[in-house]
Amino acid sequence: IVVTVSNTSTPPPPGGGTPVIAWTAADQNPSGSWRNSTWANRSFRVLLAGSAITTNGTTVQLTLRGRPSGNYTVQRASLVQREGNTLNGVDGTNRQVTFGGTWEAGVTVPAGGTVTSDPIPFDLIAGQDVFLTYWVSSGNPTVYRSGGANTSAWTINGTDQSSTIDWESLAITATRSYLYIAESLEVIN
Repeated sequence: IVVTVSNTSTPPPPGGGTPVIAWTAADQNPSGSWRNSTWANRSFRVLLAGSAITTNGTTVQLTLRGRPSGNYTVQRASLVQREGNTLNGVDGTNRQVTFGGTWEAGVTVPAGGTVTSDPIPFDLIAGQDVFLTYWVSSGNPTVYRSGGANTSAWTINGTDQSSTIDWESLAITATRSYLYIAESLEVIN
């Protein structure tokens, strides 16, 4: 079962109020643009750089960006604080990112649109690097934002490592200076 959500705006947080944008792909890669990716059948670990995270919070929502053309489905997305300058996550900080209450099945992101996650309990700290990790199946390429100066994406071909917190000892297939799928992260508490 795949859940398709076609939000084009962020829903209000529980209890009302306005979400506060804590990180955006445009802030991290300001000279970039969104482009269709050709990569699929792989696990992704994407760095949301602490230098672009401006707000603290304990509940967040992640917005995913659609491809310029064609839908894609992301499965088993999670957020974890980065441990130092490694590819490992800080123990105890890993949180599943759900859409419509589901995690395992994933979410389909419509072409030209966005999808926003459910509220996720996650300790977001301004200046602290965060990893977004997820799986994309075969024949299901996503989207990326160009313009990065530093490595911000690591991938592993053919195996689902989306639930693995520590990637330092895994065999990385490729790295890129692009940001994949993540458009923004908002604090809602």
